[in-house]
Amino acid sequence: MEPDSHDETSPRHEEYLAWLDETFGLTPPDNPGELLAIAEAEFGAQLESWVDRFYPEEE
Repeated sequence: MEPDSHDETSPRHEEYLAWLDETFGLTPPDNPGELLAIAEAEFGAQLESWVDRFYPEEE
């Protein structure tokens, strides 16, 4: 999922990126939409099952 062109980064975004790199050696993904699709395919059913416990069935 790509950010909308009108979205602004938070004031501390660069500080967060530095922390992410220093702490975990990570950088943001080049294509977050692809990463999201992979995560949804692998874990989507488990997440939906977990979330369903907190919402009553609609009749």
